[in-house]
Amino acid sequence: MITALWIDDQPNNDFTECAYENDIDITVKTNVDDGIQELLENKALYDAIILDANCISHQDNTMAPNIKALSYATNQITRNNIELPWFVYSGGGFKGENSIDIIVEGCELPYNPTNRWYNKPGDMEDLFADIKHVVAQFPEFKLKEKHRELFSW
Repeated sequence: MITALWIDDQPNNDFTECAYENDIDITVKTNVDDGIQELLENKALYDAIILDANCISHQDNTMAPNIKALSYATNQITRNNIELPWFVYSGGGFKGENSIDIIVEGCELPYNPTNRWYNKPGDMEDLFADIKHVVAQFPEFKLKEKHRELFSW
């Protein structure tokens, strides 16, 4: 099973349940700071990251969700050398939505996703398929799968 960290200020149980049915186990953090902290403390537990483009950046919740959270998240991932594949899953219709493609395109990814970002909820199955495809290519995941009994504890 793939393990993914989902950073979203308004997580949806239907999404996590559907992910689990697709062999993706999701852990949720509701702001970027908490998500990055989780990755720094437990990076070995995760195979992928799912980012909400219109999210809350900081733990203190002083700012409303906005597109700057996506830039902040990708910068933190790069700055902290978190080398996990990440995917953007976000609902449309918010100020700055047209910037998602630009932000993602400006990041160096070690893989080619089918989409630059996935729209909630319509692209959920495409997101799951791409996560499974991309993660399966990473050597760390192949090793974990090959020696599952060692990594279970």
